[in-house]
Amino acid sequence: KLGKAIPLAETLKTAQGHGEQLDSIRKNLDELNTAIEEAERQATLQRAREETERQATLQREETERFQREATLQREAARQIEELIQRAQVLQAAATGVGASPLSEKLGEIITGLNGLVTRINGATIETLNEIKEELAKITTNFNVLTALLELIEQNMAEYKELTEKATKLEKAANLVGAEDLRSKFESQIDAIKKELIELGPLIPHAKNLPEAQEHRGRLERIRERLTELNTAIEEAERLRQAEIE
Repeated sequence: KLGKAIPLAETLKTAQGHGEQLDSIRKNLDELNTAIEEAERQATLQRAREETERQATLQREETERFQREATLQREAARQIEELIQRAQVLQAAATGVGASPLSEKLGEIITGLNGLVTRINGATIETLNEIKEELAKITTNFNVLTALLELIEQNMAEYKELTEKATKLEKAANLVGAEDLRSKFESQIDAIKKELIELGPLIPHAKNLPEAQEHRGRLERIRERLTELNTAIEEAERLRQAEIE
């Protein structure tokens, strides 16, 4: 609008008025330019602040992740070391009672645990969580194997005690006066001893709890038979003494 009016000015006053308008427009433009520049400067500063905050957040998250990984690595290493020591103690005990299948199984577990040690170094949180799950399964397996070893040891002790008891009863049966009773007792004891001889090598080679529990049941039944036989022999001896008197 002003551009059309300028060349049409008829008086000096009108032209001066146009000049004042132009000055005002220049001033507004200068102010607007300054405002735009300031807005751009503030926007640049805001972007810089946001980028700084983003980088700081990323750095903090990276540091926290590194710390979590380091904590998980230490915890996994400690747990693996404890499990290896536990397995070695258990393996020594298994070897001591002749439980070779259990000893071999523990050897495999120790080898697997040593393999996990190498996986820990530089592992991510995801991998460490996987290792943690594996260790939880191994711990549960250890509890089962420990229970198996304890039952094998109990069965071995029971086997030894019953073998000694059968030998003592065999001697007592030889003293029974009546030949028919003596023969009957000796036959029963012989059958028990044969079963003990058969069962003995199986006890330490139990591969799992159900198998060891089956051995336990057989030993308990043998004990019952020996107890009944002992009672019968004592009764026969009592009758023999009564006849003598």
